[in-house]
Amino acid sequence: MKKKLVLLALALVMVVALSSAALADLSEPDFVDSWEVTGNMTEEELTAIVEEVLHCRQGTIPDHAFAAMVRMQDINPELANAAFDHMAEIAVPAEKPQRDESTPAAQKDEPERFGIYVRDGHGGHYEYLDEDDLDPEEDVEAEEESVLGEGDLISPQDASDCHTILYPKNVRETAMVGWVFSKKDRYAFGSSGFFLNDTVVATAAHVLYNKDWSSYFGEPSGWADEVYIIQAHAPETSEPRPYGVVYANNFDMTVGSDWKPNPKEGIEGYSDDADWGIFPVQGTRKGNFTPMPIKKIDPNTYMNKRIKTYGYPAGESMRRVDGITTTVPAISGTYRNLFSTDTKGGATDCEGGMSGGPVLDADGYVVGIFTGATEKLSPPRAMAVGMDKWLYQVLSKYQ
Repeated sequence: MKKKLVLLALALVMVVALSSAALADLSEPDFVDSWEVTGNMTEEELTAIVEEVLHCRQGTIPDHAFAAMVRMQDINPELANAAFDHMAEIAVPAEKPQRDESTPAAQKDEPERFGIYVRDGHGGHYEYLDEDDLDPEEDVEAEEESVLGEGDLISPQDASDCHTILYPKNVRETAMVGWVFSKKDRYAFGSSGFFLNDTVVATAAHVLYNKDWSSYFGEPSGWADEVYIIQAHAPETSEPRPYGVVYANNFDMTVGSDWKPNPKEGIEGYSDDADWGIFPVQGTRKGNFTPMPIKKIDPNTYMNKRIKTYGYPAGESMRRVDGITTTVPAISGTYRNLFSTDTKGGATDCEGGMSGGPVLDADGYVVGIFTGATEKLSPPRAMAVGMDKWLYQVLSKYQ
């Protein structure tokens, strides 16, 4: 009898274990830290990987490629630069997951709490803030002095809504912006991001975690395996990477909690309101300018405001796109998103690859993070996660 009870207990343990495995987050496989792996490689091994990069295409990018390329900057800069150039040629824009836009989305109410999901290298965890965690309420959209000084604005200021920025390192509001590259399995994706301080970068969530990396190649969803950023990238000049390239700390990435699917809580994930993310880097921001400050706004009332969005359309120089904010469409199903047209009320000029770039107001404050454009509105409008009180609370600690 005692033996039967022991066997029964063991069987119950196995059932519990199997049940736990079934509920495990399949997008969080055993994490391999490519930065640590390449740190234990010889120069010959690193060189072999980077040389393989020079001949790869989408679907054949070698393991640990990004880390090896970044480390190669100190060993053989010419080889590293050739690899970065090749990666820029083959990468495709990181796009947010495809949605069925034929059915209008239900309008969402602002939640009573705000959540983040932290990839910590140990399976990840959720954190939540409620009203008690917010700083004492300040006037939202209060008039503030411009943070732009002489030489901080792009020149010339013409009537066009689109401006190509050839030398972004020379101007404060562009020196903080970078071209972000994400690698998932053996595929590479390009997007944008900007430094909040010397070591932390803000971008769109779908640049870091995506269910539709597969929209191009049919590969699995989940976290990017590797990420790097080229600050103030200037591809059409003699100094395309004026500050070099820095590698992300893949152990410590954060996205909005409603972006990360959570079946146990009934969260489907990939909410437009949660399409923001941050990651620290294995190095520091360079240059003489300080990052542009963020500003708290109310996205639901932030209308008829002149804004400018910075980012990197696929394979091109940095671009600034001017626009004007519009009302929040009832069919958008969002509460934190900013919507904008061009300055004449027409279709937005923002393009793929600019996801994750900063949205600035006329005085140089960051008021949002660009995430893409929606075709279900006429004319098509740009979308950005607005810097509401919750997002401001989280990001302000990095400034």
